[in-house]
Amino acid sequence: MTGSGVRGALAPTNPQPLESGPNSNSDDSAPILVFNLLAILVSKKGGGMTRRRQTVPRKSSRSPTEVDKQVGRNVRRYRKDMHMTLNELADQLGVSQQQIQKYETGDSRISASMVLAISEVLNIGIEDLFIGTSNLKKSKKTPLETARRECQMWIDRASSRETLRQMARVLKAMSGEN
Repeated sequence: MTGSGVRGALAPTNPQPLESGPNSNSDDSAPILVFNLLAILVSKKGGGMTRRRQTVPRKSSRSPTEVDKQVGRNVRRYRKDMHMTLNELADQLGVSQQQIQKYETGDSRISASMVLAISEVLNIGIEDLFIGTSNLKKSKKTPLETARRECQMWIDRASSRETLRQMARVLKAMSGEN
């Protein structure tokens, strides 16, 4: 009997009994069985009987990836486009300035809820934070679009109806339309 079911391990062709003497088991299959069991144990532990597949070491699933770093760079770019400081963004998001800095440098991953909050505060689409993360063509914002985003940010910060009305009057006067 050979160990055909054991990953290529074969029992010895001329097995020797494990014990000899008056109390030994006369059944010749016992040493083969023991050999096969050992072969199975060694192969499961990765011992010398079988070859283990080489694996590429992976970073921890919590470690920031290149996508996380690119999203952080985009947060910084849009924050600066809006002329916001780290503290101003942090205050609006309810986190520390240091945490925003970690997001922007890619040292910390940004949660899905935080991505949504950042996009709302910066008045951009969520997809804008992911620009540059794939092989898709980047969509560059024109200076006019950047200025519109900045105006919208200030409008969104207005806390009263009267302030909004005054802003509307100023914008209307500056647009040259009556």
